[in-house]
Amino acid sequence: MKRQAKPRVLRTGKSHNGLENAHAFPDSIYVRVAVLAYSMYERRGRQDGHDIEDWIEAEKTILEKIASQDTRSKARSDV
Repeated sequence: MKRQAKPRVLRTGKSHNGLENAHAFPDSIYVRVAVLAYSMYERRGRQDGHDIEDWIEAEKTILEKIASQDTRSKARSDV
């Protein structure tokens, strides 16, 4: 009888390639990163092989945008 492999368990936090797993993000942030990464792929002429770089760049851009918005709203509330 052939033994079946155990299903992989997704962990939150950093994965082996440095990317955050989807479970570490709220759904809206994950979707925003995915949409931006896909638009980067399209701007490159749908050239394959850059998915990880696109994802990391999109993730960085979205998280910086969120941090900037949080900083601005905190500054307004301190006034």
